Amino acid sequence: MTRTVAVGATAAVLALALTACSDDTGDGSTETGSSTNSSSSSTTANSTPQDRSTQVFDAYTPRDEVLATTSGNITIGVSSTNVAPVKFAVTSVRATSDSTILRYELSSTSGEDELLGMSGRFWYDMPTLQTPGSDKKLQSVTASLPEGKFQGAQERCVCTSTDRFAPDPRPQMVMYPPLPKDATEVTITLDSLDPVTVPVSR
Repeated sequence: MTRTVAVGATAAVLALALTACSDDTGDGSTETGSSTNSSSSSTTANSTPQDRSTQVFDAYTPRDEVLATTSGNITIGVSSTNVAPVKFAVTSVRATSDSTILRYELSSTSGEDELLGMSGRFWYDMPTLQTPGSDKKLQSVTASLPEGKFQGAQERCVCTSTDRFAPDPRPQMVMYPPLPKDATEVTITLDSLDPVTVPVSR
């Protein structure tokens, strides 16, 4: 079963992703005014280039630790007989009162880039979540996209997207409905790979 949310949910995930890349340790000061005005005054007041490297490095957030991995063949392309070896690594499952965010990495174990059948856009290609003792598998939250010039209306997952994966891990993120309040771990299943069970952070 899927949950349909407004396009605002997509913005929420994007905002969450951007927050992960922001500097939470700053002094709380903010800059006001347009970028044009700031640029002009900065150039006028001081034409010497400013060293911003410290701010960039301080804002860097290291990748999450891998909690569990599973490997095997998944379907790629449009043919069910076209498969490729892949490694699926879960890095975090963060639960809040209104959503669950799964972060994971995909990498090719063939040593080559592969075209991915799960394009990262459709809810039915995303991993499923299941709490121990429950027979219900949670599908990703979706957003309704209106009918376009070349395609009809579609339900897309609220997630990052990619249609290829490579030997280097590619981080992905998907939003799901909230987990039960007492859930401390969750089992994650992707396509035909063996499921993995990881702890839930809150």
